[in-house]
Amino acid sequence: MSQSTRARTSNFARTLLRFLLVWVVDAISLLLTATLYAGISFAGIAGVPVIVQAFAATFLLSIVNLLIRPLILLLARPLGFIAVFIIGFLVNGAALLITSFLLPTFEVSGWISAIVGGLVFAAINVFLTGIAEANDDGSF
Repeated sequence: MSQSTRARTSNFARTLLRFLLVWVVDAISLLLTATLYAGISFAGIAGVPVIVQAFAATFLLSIVNLLIRPLILLLARPLGFIAVFIIGFLVNGAALLITSFLLPTFEVSGWISAIVGGLVFAAINVFLTGIAEANDDGSF
């Protein structure tokens, strides 16, 4: 194998490992959010562990965020930093609501619960991501 092929393989493996780490951290953050905050929960389905439901919800939440967040924040950009900051919280809440609509095992009880749940989720996620050092360039 040539040097460049080895480097590309190594970069792909690092990217994949980082994706898996972030997915696990997000799933744990969502589980902790559902445990700590009553407005967000997982509906039990016989034979499906809650952790599997959390991974499914996290994956779907990532896709929803990928599709709606950049567009809405780009449209809000001319409104100024404070407006983008506030709209960011609303987008997080909307993403949680959309995810709960698309995934029947994930429940969010309303807009206020979605916004507060988004704040709790973000706080836990920042803490766990910092512990795992998943956002550092030197990680993995």
